[in-house]
Amino acid sequence: MNVKTVKAVYENGEIKFLDDKNLPEGKITILITFLEELSEKAENKNAWKRFWDKWEKISVRSNYDKEADVLYLNFKKSARADDSELTDDDIIIRYEKGEVIGITILHASQRKTAD
Repeated sequence: MNVKTVKAVYENGEIKFLDDKNLPEGKITILITFLEELSEKAENKNAWKRFWDKWEKISVRSNYDKEADVLYLNFKKSARADDSELTDDDIIIRYEKGEVIGITILHASQRKTAD
């Protein structure tokens, strides 16, 4: 399993990544923009508000299943979802006790990428 942990702090309306020399150029900014847009569309607004309030303590762990073409982004280590929400664009938002713990992106390789 290929797991990459990204650490960031949220200060004064900006997200600053720690040890950014190891981060792929531009990809993390795209992830943040994607998460912001997803949080606007989601039904559970309170869960996303708590997610952004705790952003400075969150590490993003990712895993791509090539056979299933699914990208998993986990925001909490050793979490087990007790609820989920499927968006119109085939993204599953996973919750544990009302907290956003991760997202699952179906058909990941078929999605547009930023230039």
